[in-house]
Amino acid sequence: MAIQYGDNEYIKLFRKMVNWEWYTDVNTKVLFLHCLLRANWKDGSWKGIAYKRGQFITSLNTLATETGLTFSQVRTALNNLIKTGEVASLSQGRSRIITVLSYDSYQINDKVIATSSQDDDKVVARSSQQYKNIKNSKEDKEVKNINSSHFVPPSLDDIRDYCSERKNGIDAQAFIDFYAAKGWMIGKNKMKDWKAAVRTWEQRRKTPSQQIPTSKGKNYTGRDYSDSEFLEMERRKLGVQGGNQ
Repeated sequence: MAIQYGDNEYIKLFRKMVNWEWYTDVNTKVLFLHCLLRANWKDGSWKGIAYKRGQFITSLNTLATETGLTFSQVRTALNNLIKTGEVASLSQGRSRIITVLSYDSYQINDKVIATSSQDDDKVVARSSQQYKNIKNSKEDKEVKNINSSHFVPPSLDDIRDYCSERKNGIDAQAFIDFYAAKGWMIGKNKMKDWKAAVRTWEQRRKTPSQQIPTSKGKNYTGRDYSDSEFLEMERRKLGVQGGNQ
């Protein structure tokens, strides 16, 4: 059954997307565009599973049916998007929650969907006023300050360069996989400074008093921990299951 949407429901799509690293990878591009279209614009729940703005509940089989891709193509494309920080995927039984990271960077942060011509006029008027305000130098400075404080997930190269600079031996891919699967959350809060998170990993790997319980029940103390051991410790402490289906 086709997904039902109203005539006034839409998404924004930037032309600069043609410069995106996955733009020439047809399967990855198709899946990401589909995720943008499917992501919910407000919080809600489906069959007892809660979701946030920018998330939607699906499965690999459903994504394959909706996009026309094969199961294998969907899985590969999804891993590509997770690897570069476009989306996060968290399994929920037979379903999974897909999170479009930095959703508000893609979509106008205006939680109004017009349901009548009057509502449409209000949205257009609000957008026009915002554009005029940005042209004012003082308010433009304020907008830049707000944008600079908005968290943007780091790339794999960002993590590698920072870890190399600090010579801490942290596996950049393990760091990204761990936090991308959690939607870049630390506990119940959205991550604000990924460099601080890297330093936290660095410190905890070298804490002599820290004990790391592993799946085999063995504790490691008084030495440097490998990234896989530290990752296991973090997952167990936060109650997060490792890996994506």
